[in-house]
Amino acid sequence: MKEFKEYIAKYQDKANTREYEFAITEKSKTLNADNLDKYLSGIHDTNEDTFIRFSCFFLVYTYYRKNNLLSDLDKIVDENYSLFKSQFLFPFLYIMKEAKLSTINQLDRLLSEGEKHLEMYKDYIGYLNLYTEICAKYYEVNLDLRGEVSEEEQENPTDEIQKKMVGNARLKKALEAIETCCKEQSDYHKFYVNKGRIYALLGDYDNAEKFILEGISKVNNDSYHDKTVSSYEGAYNNVMNIISYDKAQKTIKLCEKKQDLLDKSVKGIQIDNLKNLSILSTVIAFLLGGVEAFANITDYFVIGKVMLMYSGLFLCLIGFISLLATMSIFKFKQKLLPNLLAILLIVIGILIFALTIIIR
Repeated sequence: MKEFKEYIAKYQDKANTREYEFAITEKSKTLNADNLDKYLSGIHDTNEDTFIRFSCFFLVYTYYRKNNLLSDLDKIVDENYSLFKSQFLFPFLYIMKEAKLSTINQLDRLLSEGEKHLEMYKDYIGYLNLYTEICAKYYEVNLDLRGEVSEEEQENPTDEIQKKMVGNARLKKALEAIETCCKEQSDYHKFYVNKGRIYALLGDYDNAEKFILEGISKVNNDSYHDKTVSSYEGAYNNVMNIISYDKAQKTIKLCEKKQDLLDKSVKGIQIDNLKNLSILSTVIAFLLGGVEAFANITDYFVIGKVMLMYSGLFLCLIGFISLLATMSIFKFKQKLLPNLLAILLIVIGILIFALTIIIR
């Protein structure tokens, strides 16, 4: 313990820095089952100041987390919550623990909880990276809650579109956070991998591949190398799943648009058929009425006049029905030529009828 106290003493004025976090991480690599108890005892040693006790806690916490001893990790955080909750890094460690233990159904709550601390940790890249990682994990599970949103959809968004817009905004915020991390510490591999994951979720697959591979190339050649690279390769392979999903969604949208056009086309055909049937029925009724009228006329001159009158009325009828049927479905300008022809038939029919009345 004396050696550890001397090792950690130089970081007492840097307890809120990334440098302190890395010092603890490096020291945790020397822990094992044989020397773990003395640090556990150090947590509860009331003779030591809070910084030393918190450093012991942070050290054991890191050992449990790195070695996936999740039940021990959960226990040590819960047991010491009231003791260390006022420490600057404790909310960060708490959220990191939750990220390790949360199930898929708990990711939504975890992401919301993570957003609450963004302002507090806006200058702490360790937390910004953690938030980015949680955001990436959440939307990798819920791919339907992000994606392309057209301007038309933004103007009248459904609940589904609103969720996509929230998802896209979160991912852009996460991208800004992880870019800050990469600028401040350009040699840390995990930042680049998480940056690639966010790019994939935003649909920029080239940058996704570029940054994940860059992250893999930066992994330190230590005892954790193979495990770390393996997890990053999983992230790289997941990009392929995102690409496949997004392509499938684009295909579905294209099919839906084509189906809408087909439905409109079929509807148009049905309207035209109904219009034609209406015209035909009216014409037949008109002709039958004309036949009955001619049956009682014997004067050939009168028959000629009546036939001419019927021709004018017939043209007016055809024009009027056509115009009425078209304008009840479409605006006048949408079917301009057919409407003008219908009006022309009405005018010609009226002229013929008028001339017939004048002839004696």
